[in-house]
Amino acid sequence: MTEGLLQVVVGSVAAVFTLSTGSLVWFQTRKHFRLIRASEYIQRFNSKEFFDARILVDTFHQDETLLAAVLEGETSSNLETVRVRATILRFANLFQELGGSYLKRTVDRHYIWTMFGYLAQVYWKRFEPVIQALRNSRNRPQLYCDFEAFASEMRRLDTKYSPKVTHSVSTRTPAPVFVFAYGSLVSPASIAKSLGKDSKGEVRAAWLYDYRRSWTALIPVQPIGSKEPNPTIAAFLNVTLCEGAIVNGVLFPASETDLSILDQREFIYRRVDVSQLVRPKQTGTVYVYVTDEQKADAGSAYVPTEYLRIIEEAFEYWGQGFKEEFWRRTASHSFRPLEGQYRFLRGGGGDKLDSQT
Repeated sequence: MTEGLLQVVVGSVAAVFTLSTGSLVWFQTRKHFRLIRASEYIQRFNSKEFFDARILVDTFHQDETLLAAVLEGETSSNLETVRVRATILRFANLFQELGGSYLKRTVDRHYIWTMFGYLAQVYWKRFEPVIQALRNSRNRPQLYCDFEAFASEMRRLDTKYSPKVTHSVSTRTPAPVFVFAYGSLVSPASIAKSLGKDSKGEVRAAWLYDYRRSWTALIPVQPIGSKEPNPTIAAFLNVTLCEGAIVNGVLFPASETDLSILDQREFIYRRVDVSQLVRPKQTGTVYVYVTDEQKADAGSAYVPTEYLRIIEEAFEYWGQGFKEEFWRRTASHSFRPLEGQYRFLRGGGGDKLDSQT
């Protein structure tokens, strides 16, 4: 009797252990699969095909223009109109597919919210008149319903995941502060040189939405050992507001002392809070340095090769994919190169050879 009972107990323990192990493996496998699916959507969204589609979509600033292009393309014999319509709907179809995957829980939900939450809301707002017209013309009220539900869910999660405000003074830990860098400070070495400390392990890739990157920060400089006119105007990278645009760059934590150093370093830039526009979303404040957009003729300004060298060396750390996206998301220029080193002629830049942006 005792031996039989022991066998039952051992068998029960073995069954429980097997079931628990199997459940854990299943849970981990499912989580891994969902993360992979989410990463695949991010790769598709950043592919050349959808980057080109995004440029086309972002060209249509008025809903009426977008609506006309889609509806006319349905019956038009003009090949260009048909191509535009197909590209626009391919873009909308991606968000419909993404919404379906999200609602069916085949992707990691928090990861998807982090990367696509803001975009889903922006593009649903832009596409809603178009989709409503398509629903009416085809008598299909369910058309793109997953896209609509996805955007609505992202609005809800913004509230859920947003940092909670606390009024406790004595026990509250100061919220962390970060800086989004999109020029020479994508280089961990440049960050270390500017702040006097190695933050390499804390720097990570990030994206800034609704801004575009261009060569529109113009600063007088004094070339050192150069045959170019002396002094001259140098063009550096800058970001300016542009709905629907994206800039890739890096995030790094910054103390009050760090911000004071950067404020002096970026003497023609001002610090702007972009906490709601940076992904991955951070708990705390995210700043970016911007300046008013300035323009110059091709022959009246130069791009320092030393500045470009710092950026190019950073790509060795971040990889080829980061590099390709960096230049794809940067407006082109026709300025001549400024060889050698240089000094800034005004502000707090001193003899530093690289400016953030």
